[in-house]
Formats: sequence, C-alpha cells, structure tokens
Amino acid sequence: MIKTFDVWIQRLDITYDVLQSVGMQYHRAKKVPQEEFVFLDLLKKIKANLGTVKDIIVELEKIDPVTGNFEKKIPLSILLRSCIADCMIGLYLGTFKNPEFSEELDVLNLDFVKYMESMIPLEVELWNMLSGESNDSQIQLDERYDGFKKWLRSNKGEPWQIKKPADFRSDASRTAKIDFPSIHERLRCKSKAFAYMYNYYRYYSQYEHYTSIGRHVFDSPFEEEIPLMERALVSIMHSVLLIASLLPKITEEVSPLIDALNRIIPQEDLS
Repeated sequence: MIKTFDVWIQRLDITYDVLQSVGMQYHRAKKVPQEEFVFLDLLKKIKANLGTVKDIIVELEKIDPVTGNFEKKIPLSILLRSCIADCMIGLYLGTFKNPEFSEELDVLNLDFVKYMESMIPLEVELWNMLSGESNDSQIQLDERYDGFKKWLRSNKGEPWQIKKPADFRSDASRTAKIDFPSIHERLRCKSKAFAYMYNYYRYYSQYEHYTSIGRHVFDSPFEEEIPLMERALVSIMHSVLLIASLLPKITEEVSPLIDALNRIIPQEDLS
C-alpha cells in the first residue's frame, strides 16, 4: 500500500512541475491568444486540485487505508472529479480550430450567463430583505448588460433573454449542447486512458450528490477504490500532457519534464 502511494506522489510531483513550468512560460505575457489562455486557465485549475490531491495522499501514508478511509476518500474523490471535468473540457476544445473553437467557447459561456441571470435577482432580493430597501434587479442586470450582450437576445432595459447554442454554431450538424456524454464519444478513439473518463466522472459524482440507495459508494473501504483512483490519475496526467502540447510555448525547459512524466505513466494504459 505504501509503495502504491509513493508511486502516486512521484507522478504527482512531476505532473505539478510540468504544470508549474508551463505556467512560467506565459508569466507576464502581454498578449495571449484566446485558445492559449483558455488552456492555461484549465491547467491552472487542474494544478491547484492536484496539489491538494497530493496533500491528501501524503496523509494517507500515515493512516490505515481500511479504517481511516472516510475522511480522506470523499474529498479525494471530489477533487479527482473536478480534475477529470477540466481535462475533458480541455481535450474537447482541443479538437477545434478557429472559428469553431470560439463558437464552442461561446456555447460553454452560456451556462455562466444563465447563472448570472438567475443569481442577480436573488442577490438583489436578499439585499432588499436585509437592508429594508426596494432596489430593482433590472438596474443590476442593465449594469452588467454590456459584458453579456453577446449572449443575449434582449436589449438593455429588458429582462435577459439568453441565446441558444445554435445561435453560435456555424455548423448546424454539431450537437445542440455540449455535455459530457458527447465529449466522451469524441475522446473515445484517442486511447484506452480516455475510454472510461466519463465513467470516472459519473462515478466520482456520486461522492458529491447524495442518494440513500448509493451510499455504499462513499462508504466502501478505501482499499477497494485504489485501482480506480490509479487509472483516474493516469487519465488526468496524460490529459495534462495533451493539453500542454496544444500550447506553442513549450520550451526546452518543459520538454524534459514531459518526457519524464511520459516514462512513469504506464504505457499499457495509453495504447
């Protein structure tokens, strides 16, 4: 068991160094093309989560993975889910070139616009309740309108009417909505490491969304989870390499780290 965790820590250390080095290539960059900063954002998120994954695994070396599983297994599983989600989005976007890349990014942004459209009135309502004031949420919507008008059918001064994915896609044959099953299908052919990424994502979702019938998932012994976590980590690490390879500023300083990570990832999982 300890040997397994030692290997995980070694791989995570190298992955973290790759992510750190990639980020440094873009440090203080004045102009970064849209595609590049999107991939950098995703790698930054993955790096933050993997750093905490490593912290948890270091703690696991100190406890019995059978009796001490619950408090470590649940946050670890949720972090893996977040990493997998970012990997799948990055790899999905990586299959497009402009203008399709920008179109798909706009479709992804629709979810945030929908969030803002629903959140702003609730925020104003809460403020009114706490302050005794009677502010109009339309004022707040109008203040944010210019930053969101690309995704809106409505004019300033009107309730927001949000566009549909089809409004952004020049190719009508592309699916009406980006979802993880469609990403899963697009990535299936890449390698065995991706064949089950969507399954990993759905499995680890059960740690975040409680159901009484599925409580055995998060209550199972940690040792039963180790093979699945191993493969999930391999998929995440390989995804990091592929996303990083989409960035043109991969210099000689980063290449040795990428080569090192390639050497320690089980190649049978990537063929």
